[in-house]
Amino acid sequence: MLNSPLSRYLFFISICFNTYIANAQEIKDTNIKKNAIFIELAGNAPLYSLNYDRLLFMKEKNTFNLSASIGVGSVGVSGVYSFPMELNFLIAPLSNRLEIGLGYTPSFGNRTYVQSGIVYAKKNFDYDMLARLGYRYQTKYSRIFFRADFTPIIYHNYYDGGKLKVMPWGGISVGLTF
Repeated sequence: MLNSPLSRYLFFISICFNTYIANAQEIKDTNIKKNAIFIELAGNAPLYSLNYDRLLFMKEKNTFNLSASIGVGSVGVSGVYSFPMELNFLIAPLSNRLEIGLGYTPSFGNRTYVQSGIVYAKKNFDYDMLARLGYRYQTKYSRIFFRADFTPIIYHNYYDGGKLKVMPWGGISVGLTF
């Protein structure tokens, strides 16, 4: 049942999410801005991404948030478009928070490679998984949103027989909350 890395990842996310829901008591403060739109440099995409983020299941000091993105860039791939999705856990009261999370990034593009001196281009569907550990600034009084994170990416290395590799990565985000 849990043979693939993706199914194990989704199982882990569902266990964490369900455990949190069982213990959560939501904050009913109507002043808290639960939505954010922001641009992230690197982070969950090869170059940059446009992101939407929603705070869910808020407690006094802990919150889950869900984000969806459209990313663009090229790292070993020309013309790649990605669609990152993340589930993050925010620790500490509003304003200055620790952000911990996991993400899944399907991407589409043209992979170029050289074989016997000839350059080949191949249409490609790929996916990466990522972790997120960093700092998030978001208050209930300001519309400004900022975060800086370490986001190591777990990917398939096609030049090494498709083995899973981990690439250290990071990102900086800035945007608005509403």
